[in-house]
Amino acid sequence: MDDDLDEWTVTTPTGTTQLEVFKTQIVGVLSVFLRNLIIATFFKNRYNKINAFLIDFVTLVVSFLLALTLLANHLDELLSFLALSSLTLILVQKFLRKENYVIYKPTEYLAYFRSAFLLGTVLAILAVDFRVFPRRFAKTESYGYSVMDIGTALFVFSHALSEYLGAQNPEKSKTPFLTIFGRPIPAFGVLFVLGVGRAIVIYLTGYHQEVTEYGVHWNFFITLCCLKIFSTFVPYPYTIPTGLVIGIGYQTALTNGLQRWLLRRSRYRYGLLDENREGIYSLFGYIFLFSLAQLLARGLSVFNGVLRPNKRSVLLIFLTSAALYGLQLQSIIKFGQPSRRLANFPYIFSTTSIITFTLGCFQVIQLLGNEKFSKEAPETEATTSAQVQEIPIEDEATLGNEVSIETNGVTEEDEKLKTVETPVPSLLDAVSKNGLLFFLIANLATGFVNLTISTPQYLDVPLQITILSVYALAISEWIYLYNSGILFKCREKKVEKVA
Repeated sequence: MDDDLDEWTVTTPTGTTQLEVFKTQIVGVLSVFLRNLIIATFFKNRYNKINAFLIDFVTLVVSFLLALTLLANHLDELLSFLALSSLTLILVQKFLRKENYVIYKPTEYLAYFRSAFLLGTVLAILAVDFRVFPRRFAKTESYGYSVMDIGTALFVFSHALSEYLGAQNPEKSKTPFLTIFGRPIPAFGVLFVLGVGRAIVIYLTGYHQEVTEYGVHWNFFITLCCLKIFSTFVPYPYTIPTGLVIGIGYQTALTNGLQRWLLRRSRYRYGLLDENREGIYSLFGYIFLFSLAQLLARGLSVFNGVLRPNKRSVLLIFLTSAALYGLQLQSIIKFGQPSRRLANFPYIFSTTSIITFTLGCFQVIQLLGNEKFSKEAPETEATTSAQVQEIPIEDEATLGNEVSIETNGVTEEDEKLKTVETPVPSLLDAVSKNGLLFFLIANLATGFVNLTISTPQYLDVPLQITILSVYALAISEWIYLYNSGILFKCREKKVEKVA
């Protein structure tokens, strides 16, 4: 037993296939689609706080938890179940002639995207410590694909899109503050304190961490802090050419010897730089990814596809995904396999090809809802989307505040498309709007569980699932109650409206 524990690791030498990583992301897409259909079919007139939380928890959280544990070897069956369930509800709506309009904001697809990857991430960071979590899903040691390897790329991509949205109305959104517990706090300071604080706590408690991920002292929060500094001092649109140049220069350096130095076993020869080399140097790769995401946003803006998804924006996203996959194949031939530790071109292109595809799927979900809504929704006194567009961009990636962006011109389609306010807050909205806080709470809960029990010793599968379920329920309910105003009632929510 002790020898078995000594061999236990939270990384994997080879990882899994890119197709399997893709399937886990599609679980999130189909779960959101099924969630919308359930609300529209059964709960449109009975959508209260209890129903709202339970629907989101069962369809989103439970689906992800099963995909990462018990059904990890049966992803095709899980995807088929989600797809068939959605198709069944569509047929039920056709038979009952129910009106299906679930989209509440012009940029709801971004909330879908953020909440899906956040829920998957917070479940994985604890599940990886249990044996029920497949080792092939854990972070790769040097090269390969894995479910957890895509996590940081998702955060950076989301951050880039949200920074783009903020750049469209800098007076209202370009703020160096985060709102945590209702108080504005400088974003740089928050992320820096979280990063340094995490390093200190790990040192004092002896908490296990995999140094090949970011290094000895470096961590995810410090990477986000550096990206925030970059996007502040190199604002849009200069981030695009700057990031592209940095990325090309970095990959050139990797090819000419830097890669060999970064992946060597020795770690303490050259001080802090050597001890944290993965975190420091991979930052250049993430800056390149950041610029690619903003380049996509700029392309979508030609069709107004960022603020209001449409058929042309969906087509552009899917074509971009295909192009990125092609670049991935070519870069693998030239530079080798994807490496999370290096954040090299193959890694950047392989992750962004999946991310853009899922983003396109979420736009399709919103587009279908909008088209259905414009045909069937009754006329109300709700504000038109051309008058008020609430664009929530506050999360761990955006590091900003809620902002409203005014659009010029009112088309015939705009007149048809009304803004429908959610009757009560949902878990999906709570996670999307409070991403940094949600991720922080999940990290604290993960640390508490690992300091309390020795997770690899638990071999009983039902017990492992029970612990993970309690953890998922606790952090989900906490962020839901916080966003609903039940916790910290003094917290004020401010949503600006532009006439």
